[in-house]
Amino acid sequence: MTSILIISELFYPEGGGAGKATYLVLRYLVEYNFKITVLASTRDPIKIPGVKYYITSLLQHADRVTKLIRLKLFANNSISTKLLCDHDVLYIPLYAYPLIPIAKQKGYA
Repeated sequence: MTSILIISELFYPEGGGAGKATYLVLRYLVEYNFKITVLASTRDPIKIPGVKYYITSLLQHADRVTKLIRLKLFANNSISTKLLCDHDVLYIPLYAYPLIPIAKQKGYA
């Protein structure tokens, strides 16, 4: 079974069209037995049955410098490292793009 980790600042119902589109795609993928985990800062996301959700303040909206510091802390956190290792696909919409080179450097992407 393919597993997908979504790391996003916001998750539906917060955010705009990208958040809603991600939510709708995940509803579809769950029906085809994908293992899906969402990691976001949204406190009360609309939950999809079968999807695991983790909430972290390290992904909350902030100025550019604070974002980069938080993402660096997040990338070196043992929980996020375990989540990266436990999934086959990493999906990062917008905010968390700076995680891509970190994930590649660590061999996760």
